[in-house]
Amino acid sequence: MYKILITSSDKHDVLRRISLDLINQKLSPCTHIIKNIESFYLWNGTLTNDNENLLLIKSHVEDIPLIENIIIKHHNYENPEIISHEFNVISKQYKKWFDG
Repeated sequence: MYKILITSSDKHDVLRRISLDLINQKLSPCTHIIKNIESFYLWNGTLTNDNENLLLIKSHVEDIPLIENIIIKHHNYENPEIISHEFNVISKQYKKWFDG
C-alpha cells in the first residue's frame, strides 16, 4: 500500500532538509515542495494567517513511522502537521520505479 504524507512549514530549508534525508535513506522515492501557499488556522484560540510551503512525501505504508521521526527531528514547528492519504499507482512503469 502507498501513502502520501503531507507536512507544511514557513521555512523552505526545513522541508528541503526533510526531503533530502528521506530520499537519502530510501524512505521515499520522490518528494515535492510546493512554495508559497496561504494558510489559515486557529492557534491558541487566535485566527492565524501565514505564508507556508507544503511538502508531499510519497512512500510505502511500512515506512511511515520512520518518516514521521525524520519530520519531527528536522521540523521547526512545535506541533508539525503530519497527515497522510492512501493512493494507487496506475502506471506500471512508474510502479516498477517506485518500488525500486
